[in-house]
Amino acid sequence: MTLKKKGDFDQVFDNGEKAVSRYFVLYILNNTTKTAAGFIASKKIGNAVKRNRAKRLLRQSFRNITPGLTKPLTAVFIARGNILKVKQQIVDAELKKILLKTASQI
Repeated sequence: MTLKKKGDFDQVFDNGEKAVSRYFVLYILNNTTKTAAGFIASKKIGNAVKRNRAKRLLRQSFRNITPGLTKPLTAVFIARGNILKVKQQIVDAELKKILLKTASQI
């Protein structure tokens, strides 16, 4: 499930934990009933093609990690500029590392 409404994003920003990576910023809200995620790429990333690629990388990483989650969570990913320079496997590894460190989800 994806987050689409501003209120859903605001709830995660206000009540969730923040974790920072070289490639993205992640806000995690643990006490939820369904697993959901939202993806943000600002115009600082670049044109629409670059922003969509950044969100695509993050979305696929989240899909790869989701089967291994022990509890449902709501997450908001904010892409950073250097995510466009790395491959999918590196983003996956970074997300696993952050989830292990912050939320103990995997």
